This record gives sequence, structure tokens and C-alpha cells, in this order.
Amino acid sequence: MKKLISIISTFILVLSLSANEDMKALKLQHDNHSIKKFQTWKGWSNKSIIKRIYAAPKNIVEYIAMDNKLYGYDDVPTPVATINPNFKKDLISAIEELPNQIKKQLQTKLIGIFILSGLGSTGFSEHIYKKNDYYGGLIILDQDVLLKLTANEWATWRINSAFKKVDDYALSLKIEETSQNTRKQAIQFILLHEIAHIIGLSEKVHPKTYKGNPNLFPFSSLSWISFTNSIYDKSFKHRKDIKFYRFDKSTMSLKDSDKIILNLINTDFCSLYASNNFFEDFAEAYTIYVHTILMKKPYSLKLQYNGKEIQSLENPFIMKKLHKKKKYFDNLFKFDKIKIKRL
Repeated sequence: MKKLISIISTFILVLSLSANEDMKALKLQHDNHSIKKFQTWKGWSNKSIIKRIYAAPKNIVEYIAMDNKLYGYDDVPTPVATINPNFKKDLISAIEELPNQIKKQLQTKLIGIFILSGLGSTGFSEHIYKKNDYYGGLIILDQDVLLKLTANEWATWRINSAFKKVDDYALSLKIEETSQNTRKQAIQFILLHEIAHIIGLSEKVHPKTYKGNPNLFPFSSLSWISFTNSIYDKSFKHRKDIKFYRFDKSTMSLKDSDKIILNLINTDFCSLYASNNFFEDFAEAYTIYVHTILMKKPYSLKLQYNGKEIQSLENPFIMKKLHKKKKYFDNLFKFDKIKIKRL
């Protein structure tokens, strides 16, 4: 019996070591994939922004499959034969309604917007490098998910993805007034978040990689000690337990969200998603600043218990804790001082 147990244990160890080697090989392929290389995208800057919308090619679908496997998402990406015309119409309109300075930045930094299904989230961005220098970025959107959701439905769906459902608790996020609560506005908010990831490197607001020192950069130094360690971790004890797009697999429940929102209000993170790491902190702050300050739209997070509101967070940039981050974006978005560097 002991010999049998030993053989089984050895077999399990071999399988584990083999799986680790497979993941290392996958990570190497992922990090050196062709979609991250400038040579793959020659000629992109000759087209207008709205002419850079494509059904995702094979190499992008392949890359997303690798990314999902590496980071624990069960979704399997699939290509779309054609982009749904109503979706494309909303996407183009969402781009055209963005503030002019953002569209100017996109003209020089956006490789393209690629559409597929089975992304594992609603939006994704990746950076492109020319040798070791940052060159620009691409954005990937999940058509199937976005065809179904209005702005407030999407925002509520995303915030709830971090928690297990609990009866009598309801968490909602409003990012549009009723008259503007459309699919187009959901696409626009998601686009802003992914655009922010592209802009983040070009503006040098945080390190290029998770290994970098956030204290050396103007934005990330405000809140971060390292990629995932913040200056608020002693008081915001459950911050690292918040994992989005996990739903019923989450370790946190809606009952926990009461204290989590309270802890969030005592930080300079503008949203729960921003508290993930310094990349997401900038992307969320950029998005919510543009959305609420430049475009004058609502942002209202509410938690109810038995129909009664027990916790809320309104426009984050009116909060004193976010004064330094607001000042940072006030300077970044001064119309007459923005310099567009053609890459």
C-alpha cells in the first residue's frame, strides 16, 4: 500500500512539474507574441481612427486564448466573421463623441480596435513596442457581451462580478442618465478605460511593467509601493481579495461590499477596479475624470439592503481624498498645453 501511495505521489508531482513547465513555455510565447511587435502593424497610422476597426485576425484570437489561460479565465475567444453593423455604428459614434484632445492622441497611438467573442471581459488593450521602445497600443472588444448591455447594465454587471450574490443585497452603478443609458454609452466608457492604458505609457505616469518602481512616476507614486501593494493596505485589508469577473467564484460576497465601499471612500482610489494595481488605478481615474469632469456625466455607486440604501459613492473627483489626482488630470487635460508627439 505504501509503495502504491508513493507511486501515485510521484506521478502527481511529475504532472505538476510538467504543468509548470507548460505554463512557463506559454508565458514565454505570450510575452514575445507577434501582436506586440511594431513590424506586425506597419502602415496603421495612414488610416483615420474609424478606419482602424477590424474583426480580430487569427494572431489576436490566439493571443487572447494564451492570456485567458495564463490568468485563469475560462473563456475561449472566437473570431467573428463580420462585425455586427449596429455594434459598429455605435462604436464609431462613441469614438466621434470623445473630447477632441483624446481623439488627437488616438490618431498617433492607436494601432486599431479589434472585435471578437469570448474575451473573458468586455475590453482589453495591449502595448506595441518598436525594439524596446513603446510605440502604441491596440484595443480588443467583445461584441457578443456588448450587444446585450446598456451603460448602467454593464457598469452594474462589472461591479457585481467581484462578489458572490447574497439575497436582500443589491449593488448598482449608474454612469448615465436614463435618457442616455444606451449600448453606445457603455462602449464609450469601456473605450476610455482601454485608451487610458495606451496613454498611460506614453505619458509615463507609471512603470512600463509590473516590476517597475511606482515611486519614480508622478501618478503611481501617489498610491503605490509596488505593483500590487498600496499605501492603504493596512486600513483596506480586503483590497487584495477583490477579483473582478469571478462572480460566484469570488471569495467576497455582496454582504462584504458594505465595509469594502466604506474602506474605498477613505482612499484616493476612484473605484474598486482602480484598487487592483497601478495600471488599473490610472486607467480608471483617467476614465472617470473624462466621463464626469470633461463630459459632465454621472457616476453613482449604491448598495442597498432590503431596498434601503446603506452605502454610496458619488462622483469620486469631488472628494477631498482625490484632490491630488484631480489636480494631476486638470494639468494633463489643459487644452492649450497638450503636446501630441507623433510616434
